[in-house]
Amino acid sequence: MAKVQAGDNVVIAGPGPIGLLALQLAKVAGATVALLGTEVDRARLELANQLGADHCIDVAGVSDIQTLVQDLFHADGADLVIECSGAAPAADTLLRLVRRGGRYCQMGLFGRPIQWNQDLICFKELTVTGTNAHVASAWPRALKIMAEGRVKVRRLVTHRFSLRAWDQALKTAQTKQGVKVLLKPQADL
Repeated sequence: MAKVQAGDNVVIAGPGPIGLLALQLAKVAGATVALLGTEVDRARLELANQLGADHCIDVAGVSDIQTLVQDLFHADGADLVIECSGAAPAADTLLRLVRRGGRYCQMGLFGRPIQWNQDLICFKELTVTGTNAHVASAWPRALKIMAEGRVKVRRLVTHRFSLRAWDQALKTAQTKQGVKVLLKPQADL
């Protein structure tokens, strides 16, 4: 997949559950991480900060994201960019933020074809990978990292609802008030 290496400068777009997990795994691997979100993601960016992000950036408040990332990393760009938002503008932004010879990993799903400047893949000589859902061979390592407390999955569950309150749970998830919303079949939470 993304093959994060110690010392990598990593930019992740999308502070949802997948992005926050990618952040923690990149930190476990020894990377410096900048997480990108929008004004809707303020609470999620704060959680990212608590989970170890080196830089949390609301892209809406930045006029020149490329220069900012270069300045934060003291480099020509990120070694690795990971798209977790499923938003076409994020994919385009990440292609501009990754350095020549860098790596682009697509994790978010767009749900439709998108337009982006694929010429940058050639011009920058990028390695592009993608991932979908899970790889069974990664489960033992994932469970070990969680058991050791190096990845904090419980912090991602921000709301719990009974099944009777499914509509409130759905609204919470849709409005990004939480990160991971959990429905519990028991009446008592």
